[in-house]
Amino acid sequence: MKQNREPIQWILPVCTLAACISAAFFLMGAADALCFLRWYVGILALGIGFYPLTSIVFRRFTDKGWLFSKTIGLLISGYVVWAMSCSGILAFTNRRALVVTIIAAGFCWTFFLGRSADEKPSFSFILSEEAAFAVIFFILTFIAGFRPEAQTTEKFMDYGFLASMLRSVELPPLDIWYGTERINYYYGGQYYAAYLARITWVPASRASTLMRMMVGAFAFMLPFSLVHQMLREFLESVDNAHPGKASVVRKHKKGLADLGAVLAGTAVAFAGNVHYVLYGLFGKVFKLSGYEDYW
Repeated sequence: MKQNREPIQWILPVCTLAACISAAFFLMGAADALCFLRWYVGILALGIGFYPLTSIVFRRFTDKGWLFSKTIGLLISGYVVWAMSCSGILAFTNRRALVVTIIAAGFCWTFFLGRSADEKPSFSFILSEEAAFAVIFFILTFIAGFRPEAQTTEKFMDYGFLASMLRSVELPPLDIWYGTERINYYYGGQYYAAYLARITWVPASRASTLMRMMVGAFAFMLPFSLVHQMLREFLESVDNAHPGKASVVRKHKKGLADLGAVLAGTAVAFAGNVHYVLYGLFGKVFKLSGYEDYW
């Protein structure tokens, strides 16, 4: 009888998560670490809340789309809160946003739980993905903490829109440039940062950095999940095409899928727009404007 090794495989990711949280308090200090932890738990809760729906959409995935449940949960619940606030039905406050989010998650669990008849997800793989997401999110946030000021690119505007929404209970909020008028510029990304700040009780000064670094973590982990599944299915098809042969593919297909997924995540997260490649590596060579201060 084949022994179930999955509970044993939980040990490393669980220890990694514990080490990540401990490192946050040790390196960031209690105040920043608590904001980081509340934000992380908020994203985790959104993932759990909308996992029944995601497990249907991504039923063929090994993890049933666990990582995507976070973004889908953020998209749906945040949109509901935004629509109700813009319609004047709901005041944009912490408690009301949280209550609507809980109701939306409850609806998801009520109507979508058990709809997928496929095999169960690999919980050890889900834990490994979650540990990787937490570590990347923490590392990016820790690095950003050395330069948290809202300078360069659109950071000042992003922070201004975010702060304006957190000062208001109505949406759209007052514009930071024309204080007597509502924002008439697209503000979806800044809104979702404000929404997460509402349901996690994180102030604007921290939420601005946490949102940017969370996007960076998803830029790594979502391509990781997609490419891992694609390679896994491709390598299994190659393996099935040659039954009975101890092929290299059969022996190393898990490692190959992991390697390809890591390369995909790295490419998108750290070279997706070639910004660092141009300014960080070749800015001096091509004398690009602003390369001297690039960080």
